[in-house]
Parts: sequence; structure tokens; C-alpha cells
Amino acid sequence: MLQLAIKDAVNEHDNINRLLVKVGKLVKSVRKSTLNTEETDQLGVRPTNACATRWSSQLRMIQSVIRLFQKDPLWQNKLKSNVANITLNQVRQLTHLVSVLTPLADLTEKMQKELGNLGMILPAVTEIKSLLTNDTHAALPKGIAAFAETLANNTEWIIRDESVCNKLGEIRDVLIKEAEEINAPSGTPETDSPPVVDLNPEPEPKRARLFGSYFNEQQRITGDPKGEVENDLSSPRQNPDADVIRFWKENSTSFPRLSKVARIVFSIPSGSASAERVFSAAGLLSRNHRMSLKPQTLSKLVFLKVN
Repeated sequence: MLQLAIKDAVNEHDNINRLLVKVGKLVKSVRKSTLNTEETDQLGVRPTNACATRWSSQLRMIQSVIRLFQKDPLWQNKLKSNVANITLNQVRQLTHLVSVLTPLADLTEKMQKELGNLGMILPAVTEIKSLLTNDTHAALPKGIAAFAETLANNTEWIIRDESVCNKLGEIRDVLIKEAEEINAPSGTPETDSPPVVDLNPEPEPKRARLFGSYFNEQQRITGDPKGEVENDLSSPRQNPDADVIRFWKENSTSFPRLSKVARIVFSIPSGSASAERVFSAAGLLSRNHRMSLKPQTLSKLVFLKVN
């Protein structure tokens, strides 16, 4: 759906569509010529081809062309054959276009991440709308700003469905009921196990631009299921770079009931990218000249390849 939303936004703006087509022709003229490739290799940049089924590959293509202009503003004049010359004004437009699309690229990478889960995705999608309608877009060129506005409207589906916003009270009640039922057998909070302490904590990763409005805040609140839910919903948002599953595990003593629900929900895979990679690996192993493989052998080979 994200792929289609971006494609529709590009098709609605002829200036953006023509610009991307022009960049694609320039990259193609470089990659199909050995002499042209040697020219770009001297600058340390190999232009990236775009893939029709992955919109983020177009972004990488634009970024590679921008890097070439940063290395040498006149690099395209040195090509032996070139069917599309890009002006410096168009390079500036491409730079602004990259700034608009980068948050969506970050979201795409999180969706396609190996072993990705809803704990990684949910904080990301709530940020997209605000980033696409950011006040800084007022400084963008008119055509790029209009494209960003269209993109924000096309990705409305991924932010918050109006019907969901109207049912927040019902969702809260369901969450409280689930927290009560999941702890019904024991009936008492799990306070006898000490919190996990990491003696060798990993360095905190650099904060992505996708999560500029988040900040760190530890929660140390206890209570009944309803109190846990209300306190969690009213507390400041957590750092999105942190491991959500690990957070709920470490805070299981503060939120003994809610942590069980959260760890179940946030363990749901964010997409099918991991499974599709396994199918691709199996397809590469099961070729025409290896059709005698037994199913058990193929299964073991796929396991070794993927792991």
C-alpha cells in the first residue's frame, strides 16, 4: 500500500514524474556504457538503478546522482553518450525531494527488517503524517511542497483511521480486559523475579529523523490492570530506537499485567518480507538441474542458507 501511495503521488505531479524519468535515463546511459561507468567510478560513486517493484530504489538512484554532482558539478559533461542532461536547478529540486521521501524510506526499511515486529512499526507510522505536513515544507519549492501535500493525503490510511480514533475508549476497555484475563490463573503480580540488568549494554544508536518528537522517559508505576493501562497511556512516549520487546521485559515488575499483553502484541511480525526471503532462497536452491533433491535435503539447505 505504501508503494502504491507513493506511485500515485508521483503520477499526479507531472513535474516530479518527468524529473524521475530524466534521472532514470541519465543513470541508464551511464550503466550501459563501460566508458561512462569508468568516469563515475573515478568519482567513487556508481549510479544505482531503480527497481519498478521497490519505490525506495528510486530514492537510492536519486541519492547516487546527487552524490555525483557533489563530487563534480560538471561530471555529466564528461560522459561519452548522454541522453538526458540535468540542470543544477533540477539537482536542487532532487535534494528537496529526497528530504521529503527519506522518512518514508526509513519506514519501509523498518517494515522489511529481518524479524521486524509491530513494536517497531506502530511508533513509526504515527510520525509520518506530521513529517509530511511539517512547517519546514513551507520553504520547499512550490512543486515539491505540493507533492509532499499529496503524499500526506495519500498516506492518510497509514496514520490513524477516523473510526479507530472514535473508539479509543472501547480499545482501552478491551486492553484492560485482556490484561485481567491473561493474569487470571495466578491472580497476583509477578514481583518475585528481579529485573534484568544488562552488564554490557549496547551503545545507544543514533536517533533517526523519523522519530524527532520522541524522548526518553522511564516508567515506574504499579497498580491494578486499569491503573497500569491508564498510567501507561498518559505517560510520555518512549524512545523509538529502543527495543520494545526488551523494554516490556525489563519493566515487567512495574507493569506485571500489561507487559504480558504488550509482549504478545508486539511480537506479531510487521510484514511478510522475512518469509518472502526464505521463499527466494528456496527458489535459488531448487533449480532445474537440482530437481532430484529430497524435500528433507532442500529443507536443510534452506535452513543453512537463511541462518
